[in-house]
Amino acid sequence: MREDSISKLALLVNFAFAQKFIFHTYKFDFQHVYRGRKFEYSKNYNLEKVKKKVTNIKDMWAPPARYASNNRCNRAGDPKLYLTTLKKAIPFELRYELGDKIAIITYKSIEQLNKIAVIGCKQLMQTDEIFKDIFIYHLKDKSLEVKQIEDMFANFYIKPKDYNMKQHEWFLKKYNLPIDLRLYDLTIAVSENYLNSGVHGLIYPCVAQNFKSANFVLQPEQFAEILKPTAIEIYDSFILKDNNNVVTRLLSSGYFENSGNISWSDSSTNNWIEWE
Repeated sequence: MREDSISKLALLVNFAFAQKFIFHTYKFDFQHVYRGRKFEYSKNYNLEKVKKKVTNIKDMWAPPARYASNNRCNRAGDPKLYLTTLKKAIPFELRYELGDKIAIITYKSIEQLNKIAVIGCKQLMQTDEIFKDIFIYHLKDKSLEVKQIEDMFANFYIKPKDYNMKQHEWFLKKYNLPIDLRLYDLTIAVSENYLNSGVHGLIYPCVAQNFKSANFVLQPEQFAEILKPTAIEIYDSFILKDNNNVVTRLLSSGYFENSGNISWSDSSTNNWIEWE
């Protein structure tokens, strides 16, 4: 079964790299972070059906275990909360298709994101000045081999356009890892080794490489401790412009009442807006 193969792979990854890594964790103080939920056109989601799926603050966190499928950092049945620092990256991270609707939840950080391990340090430092300050010493005094491993891990997560499959296979053979595995199986195995080492979450580069943003994945017990959902918006029709601005259509927006329920406002519906 696939779950057994992921477990064995996680053990192999741990064995291959445990002696080479000292886990460094970091604190992040973003004022807001964002999560997207996609509602597919093929499943006939109109606006009212989407609203019925997001009725209360309890719907804003990771999915219930029975709905959690294999993802970049988690296996089926083991939900995690995926967040990003840039709202306009969400539809492209979620592989938006024409007709889909996407609900975007805004979270306010009520505490620092703490004990976060990093994947793709070098790539993150190229996206934003803030990461240059945070990770300035991350690669200092590390061996060339460790730097190469960290680079390869980043490639597993974001699979850049110039992704080199020969280098990929060479890397897996060198560390006695199976070369015929699915990329998600490998990223899950790597993620589990980080997340099972006591960290609260991971940060890695945005998979939609047009955008200078970062993604977080958090452990379930961390959600309500450090984040507060403040707003929700439902969009469709995302258009990426040449300057990487995104034009989209806002269908509805809402805020969270003290009871935890959402109060919807349709006064600004069907407005076309541009995200810079």
